[in-house]
Amino acid sequence: MGRMNSTQFWTQTAVQAGDTISNTVTATNFASNGALLANSFRTLGRGVSIRAYGNYDTDAVFGHNMKFDLMSDAVVLCTSGSFTPTSAGAAGLAWNIILDGSVRTTGAGGTVEFHGRVFLSNGTIAPDSVSMPSAAATGLDTTVVHTLQIRFTWSFASLNNNVTMRHSLGWIGGYA
Repeated sequence: MGRMNSTQFWTQTAVQAGDTISNTVTATNFASNGALLANSFRTLGRGVSIRAYGNYDTDAVFGHNMKFDLMSDAVVLCTSGSFTPTSAGAAGLAWNIILDGSVRTTGAGGTVEFHGRVFLSNGTIAPDSVSMPSAAATGLDTTVVHTLQIRFTWSFASLNNNVTMRHSLGWIGGYA
């Protein structure tokens, strides 16, 4: 077995204007993202880890669903699906996402598989926890540049429904 190498490819150094998503039902990518260079996935089993953190507000009406997706360009790599946070009327509560994936096959016909979890503070000791599964490996040409982004969707547009990504980073690693 070789030595473990890890390279950080994504670091959010500031909250950009597009890192707050408000008052829309349109699926929207956060502005901060990471670019995987061509052939970053040249090794079978190479891993990718992404972490994202932020805060959210909701209006006082219970039942406005949220949804997080990990995107590679226009392809959904894994999704939380639509879920209802347990906090109505939340203000400035924290959320975070932990995502891990690996290369299943390489080349122009390559595939990757990602899984993760969303955690939402709800004002109690136990946070909401929602899985972000992938049903199967997803086709991804490992020989070209890809932009990885986190996309967010509200089920209801409201001036009080806001989500901000405040910090995010990603690594790619594997054995050399």
